[in-house]
Amino acid sequence: MLENPIGSLSTYWREPDFTFHPWEYTTPRERKRTCIWAGNNFVMPVKEVFEEPANVGDRVWKMPPGPDRADKRSVTPEGFAQAVFYANFPWVRDTAHCAH
Repeated sequence: MLENPIGSLSTYWREPDFTFHPWEYTTPRERKRTCIWAGNNFVMPVKEVFEEPANVGDRVWKMPPGPDRADKRSVTPEGFAQAVFYANFPWVRDTAHCAH
């Protein structure tokens, strides 16, 4: 799986397999369309939120220039990262709460 903001790789490579906004996976409540190029039976997780909440921001998308801007903008949204992990490794989710 490769994740990158909309408009960058699709111009040079091919259209993405999926797109999402971070708010669709609950955290962070940010608007920033992101593309996913996938293979090897990758499972795109089901969105957790289907209608954009009123409190969604553009902080990441409109981040001002600065020395660490690229690093901050390239962080994978936490809610999406967790959803991808559980969608592609469901046995972890199913056994994570078992007593050992």
